[in-house]
Amino acid sequence: MFRKWGMMLAAIGLSVYLLLPFTSATADGPAAAEETTGVELTIPSGLVDDLSDFSKTFQRSNMYTEKGNPAYYGDDAGRAARSTTNTGYVLYKTDYDMTSFAAYSYFYAGVAIVGHKIYASTDGAAYTEVTANVYTSGDPVSNWQLYVYEGLQLPAGTHYLKIEFAGSEKSWTPQLAKVVINQSTVSVQASPETGVIGTEPLAVSLQTPTVGAAVYYRINGSPSFQTYTQPLALTGFTRLDAYAQLDGLQPSPIRSYTYFSQGDMQIDRYGQVINASFPAKVTSDQQLRDDIAADQAYYGKLKPPAAFDPIGGLTDSRMKLKLKATGFFSVQQVKGKPQLVTPQGDLFFSLGVNGVTNNETYTKVTGSIDRQKIFEWVPDYNSEYNGAFIGSKDNFSYYMANKYRKAGTMPTFNDFFAEAAGRMKKWGFNSIGAWSPTPQAKASGLPYTLVLPLNGMAKPSEVKVFDIFADGAVQAIDDAFAKSLPALKDDPNLIGYFVDNEYAYEKFIATVPRLKAATSGLKQRLVQMLQEKYGDIAAFNSSWGTSFAGFTDLNETPLYIDTQQASDDVDQFFHLYLDTYYKTVKQLFEKYDPNHLLLGDRWLTLPMQSTKIRGILAEEAGKYMDVISINHYSPNLDVAMLKDVYEKSGHRPILLSEWSYGTAEQGLAPIVLGPNASEQDRGWRYRNYVEGAAALGFVVGAHWFDYVDQAAGGRYFQDIGGEHYNTGLVNVADRPYKTFLDAVMKTNRGIYDVVLGKKQPFRHDFGDDTGGGTGKNLQIEIPYTPVPIPIDGVLNGYSCDTGAAVLDAGSLVSGTGGEGISSSFHFAWDENNLYLTASVTEPTPMMNSYQNSNLWKGDGIELFTGPDDLELAGSLQFSDRQIIMSSAIVNDANYWMWFNTGHQPAVTMNVQPAQDGQGYVLDAAIPWSAIHISPADGEQFLFDFGFDDSEDGVNRLRQWIWNGTNKDNVDRGLWGLAKLTGGPAE
Repeated sequence: MFRKWGMMLAAIGLSVYLLLPFTSATADGPAAAEETTGVELTIPSGLVDDLSDFSKTFQRSNMYTEKGNPAYYGDDAGRAARSTTNTGYVLYKTDYDMTSFAAYSYFYAGVAIVGHKIYASTDGAAYTEVTANVYTSGDPVSNWQLYVYEGLQLPAGTHYLKIEFAGSEKSWTPQLAKVVINQSTVSVQASPETGVIGTEPLAVSLQTPTVGAAVYYRINGSPSFQTYTQPLALTGFTRLDAYAQLDGLQPSPIRSYTYFSQGDMQIDRYGQVINASFPAKVTSDQQLRDDIAADQAYYGKLKPPAAFDPIGGLTDSRMKLKLKATGFFSVQQVKGKPQLVTPQGDLFFSLGVNGVTNNETYTKVTGSIDRQKIFEWVPDYNSEYNGAFIGSKDNFSYYMANKYRKAGTMPTFNDFFAEAAGRMKKWGFNSIGAWSPTPQAKASGLPYTLVLPLNGMAKPSEVKVFDIFADGAVQAIDDAFAKSLPALKDDPNLIGYFVDNEYAYEKFIATVPRLKAATSGLKQRLVQMLQEKYGDIAAFNSSWGTSFAGFTDLNETPLYIDTQQASDDVDQFFHLYLDTYYKTVKQLFEKYDPNHLLLGDRWLTLPMQSTKIRGILAEEAGKYMDVISINHYSPNLDVAMLKDVYEKSGHRPILLSEWSYGTAEQGLAPIVLGPNASEQDRGWRYRNYVEGAAALGFVVGAHWFDYVDQAAGGRYFQDIGGEHYNTGLVNVADRPYKTFLDAVMKTNRGIYDVVLGKKQPFRHDFGDDTGGGTGKNLQIEIPYTPVPIPIDGVLNGYSCDTGAAVLDAGSLVSGTGGEGISSSFHFAWDENNLYLTASVTEPTPMMNSYQNSNLWKGDGIELFTGPDDLELAGSLQFSDRQIIMSSAIVNDANYWMWFNTGHQPAVTMNVQPAQDGQGYVLDAAIPWSAIHISPADGEQFLFDFGFDDSEDGVNRLRQWIWNGTNKDNVDRGLWGLAKLTGGPAE
């Protein structure tokens, strides 16, 4: 894109010559064709070799015919490849003069490309390297890309042509698929070769040097090619494919040209969001070059905190606090609470940064036309920007490209990491968090953390937890630890290891009983535990409300938690699972590394919101972990949750192992914060969070995520639609967020005064810290309806205003903005169903991309019911239900999801857009059997409802709730009360 005809493959190292003046006038259409009518064209002697064998070659060295995976190579069943990584070649000899050639060769883009060198000779003794035009043809398949070498002017009298293969990494790339000598129609050149289309159409002409050849083209992957007759008028983003053919010659390879539309572009040539306007936005390469001096001035003034010892501990605190030097990081008591201590015996509060890597800056730049057209510029894969791609031409880092523009050289990863670590020290960070490369972290001199090599092992697809009961799981852990741990066991700068990352513990209780024992050790062990406990299947059936003939019937059958005893049993199994898992990891870890700390398994925010789940986790982890780690993403520090975990874990210290704040100011997604947050807000939130945590006395560190912003186009390993958050300390142009970092440095430099109680923690009141919030104690009476409410997406059938409520600005519990958005709710009941109609008024209605447990992220309606223990607050009971109903219609179907249960009973639903396009109406009939309620006049139950708002269908921006808060899904004490009134006539 924005390629020049002469731009060549830097890795291949071939030079380019200018094409001869065009003698064909095919661009002039039929008239041009008439000029050649009656002209006798002589087809020169030549050959076409499809390399299915070597019968047409004169000589070869270190070559064989590769026939595997033809689908990767355009269904070509035979290609020439090297036998070893030594240099190889194929040689052609002819009795006639060779004047031109085309060589078609597939290269594997997953390794460094080392291209062909091509030589010509008149006598077979003296060879001269010849020039060729090299370009890609078609799209890659499984990372195999076709490159064409096209030579139009061989030296006079050439009778020998040698194609040389090189590259020491893999012998099987490249693979030569076809060679054409003197028999190829020359490829099509577009003029201009690329461009940006504004308000006026862009005229593009197509030509080939081959006199009399017809030119064919297609636009945006159309299934058929058209004959070219006159210049094309392009009006929008266009991928133009073209080839030429002269009767008697081979058709030319297909060449592609890309033209961009100003109106389609979303990301500029510097990786910035085009529609975002901000003072630090880069508009020229010169501005990036000028940043060298600006960086020297900025970073040159910064110094690491004066209170820090060489590795970031509190200088001279060992004697003052009566701490011990153990040679490794340890947990010791400071003022009666646990804190980290450096190997030298100094107090250590871990101010870390996760993801000190450029990995999250890569974004996918290929794919559908819709994907390609959002970028203003993407360089050729084999241009000077090759080092800004990762693995293939598909994934590109604008950050790395900007580093190249800035300094004139592409930084190595070692260069990148050393620079990042140096900056972090000056900003007052003293640790490398998770997701940073081990060799560079070790070399940085900063204390660092690692993650145990458990990822990818024994995790059921239905729930992301480690299956410690799976066959071979314990041995697999042992093998992985034996391979990776001993090399670093004596490194004093290694703080310790996390036990994997973000398991879906919130899904454990409902999901594990529904697994199959044939594929899950978890289910096998659960059934074993139940058989050991009950002994008799009749006793089990009585407790669980089931009718199994024997315990073996439980193995492959989904089990549901429909009784209190079933709930208690699965809780007991959760304890058993965690105890087994943590104990096994602890024992095997100490077998290979007795020196370092186990830092916990980085619990997600969601399971931490449930008092029951976090209580079980804390109790079991506290037996075996040295530190509890929580990835705590929240606008405000959840102090009550942290204290609860601290107490229930037996006073284990807590590390806030991942969290972040971001804004939308530069066009990125604002992680955690709302769309109107500023960079200054981001800094104040950092200060509130870190200093508030440090002041608790048992929190031993806070690790920010991450060093550099995620790519505006979404991080590549999540394909299109990946995360694109403002998480960085620096942006895509390598410009630091100075206002934010000023606040960061104030906190980091004074952190030990806060830990030791010498200084009150910073506090900026944003007005949104309710300490968890409480319900409003609202009650609603739901009237009986003698006629079923029509489920037609229209508000009708309700006989009175009883059972109605309006949710507007006063009911907003999550997010900001949303002025004018509201919803009216109407409820009724009969013997079979609870009826609901929600009429939502909002400007971007029915946006929900999900048909799974992520329904809450898009537009939809939420409903909560609790039939039992109405005075009991806290975690949801087994009979409580939450249902989320999507407002989107996909393939003429409605979607809903039940939570706090494995059951997914049917709901009758209908969603229709509002007539003015400013909202929607959602009708639903919810069976009483689905929510464990027996309807009757005067029946009461816990009840709450609300709606979610998304503007893109991917991220929830706001939530409104009738009685409770945004924690309704984990605390039934926040719900209101419903009472059924009326009933059928006797």
